[in-house]
Amino acid sequence: AITNYQQLFLATPDEEVILSRGYVDGTNNSNQGHSWSLYYTLAQVNPGALRYGRFSPSLDLVDLYEDYTDDGTGKSAPIKTRSDNVEQNVARVQIAGNVNASHPYIKYDNLSDPFKDKDARMHASIIVSGAAYGDTKILMQGGLVDQSGTVYVYNNTPATGKDGETYYAFGGEGTSSYSGFGNLGNSENGNYTTSGFSVRKYMEEFKTLTTGSYNTITTPFIDIRLAEIYLNYAEAVVESGQGDATKAAGYLNALRCRAAHKDNIPLTLENVLKERRVELAFEGKRFWDMVRRRDNHQYFDAGMRSALVPMIDLRETTPKYIFVRANFHGDELQNGRTFSPQSYYKSIPGTATNGLIQNPGH
Repeated sequence: AITNYQQLFLATPDEEVILSRGYVDGTNNSNQGHSWSLYYTLAQVNPGALRYGRFSPSLDLVDLYEDYTDDGTGKSAPIKTRSDNVEQNVARVQIAGNVNASHPYIKYDNLSDPFKDKDARMHASIIVSGAAYGDTKILMQGGLVDQSGTVYVYNNTPATGKDGETYYAFGGEGTSSYSGFGNLGNSENGNYTTSGFSVRKYMEEFKTLTTGSYNTITTPFIDIRLAEIYLNYAEAVVESGQGDATKAAGYLNALRCRAAHKDNIPLTLENVLKERRVELAFEGKRFWDMVRRRDNHQYFDAGMRSALVPMIDLRETTPKYIFVRANFHGDELQNGRTFSPQSYYKSIPGTATNGLIQNPGH
């Protein structure tokens, strides 16, 4: 299911694709190709190009994907970080004492363990720490707990484990040996994930890239595909009370079936909107969905986006990993997010002479 979904965005468009934007190699014409797979390649596998790794999906999205419990409800399966089920963000995780290592954090054997039962579409769309990208294991680690219980976050502090080995807060000593949280606070911080995740959808992970690969990527971007039409119909039926509800539910569950789910979930607005977010992630739909449904002022004024900070725990004979929910560093720098309702509308030109009434706030 992972491979099937991932290849939809890499192969020549198949019968599901209704409209896509095609590209040709732009080596000799910079306006023809694009650079998606180069700009968003993580530090460990980047060929040396500038502006790499600059795509950090939030924990909010990762939490939204289901696992394979398949109990007929379609509920999301947030990442589990604590055994007491107190899943809340730690503010300013980089400040000493804000992360309390004595709290009941779940200790995982591997960086990828918290994500192993998640929806196939998540694994095909998002790179998580410990996952492979091509033949490389991606390290997105942001902290370290030393043998005394002292916590170091967002700086590459080394410490010795009980096995006598030296470990680093970012997972490796050199800047090319890890892909997360490096250089936070300076101009190069965008070259590492600042959320604990990176993008996989549309990424040609097995293609050899060089520093001269700008504008040479030819992977088409899909504008409309059948999955969106299914979701459009399901949403319209739910919101209007008209149409064929049985058919709409069938369309909704067909998408989940392709992602290897075995159950059928009810046709509700909540389920349809969740499916839109996980099925169409990074396809340019979310922005317009939030505009047309007037969700921006609620979402952007609701606080801060979330990051997941993996940390190696050296208090164990064999090092384990804990995962700390944190406020997204970029949002904290701006003291949270805001949205002005006037941003729902664009300015109407020429209202002084054409007699039209200007949009609110413009």
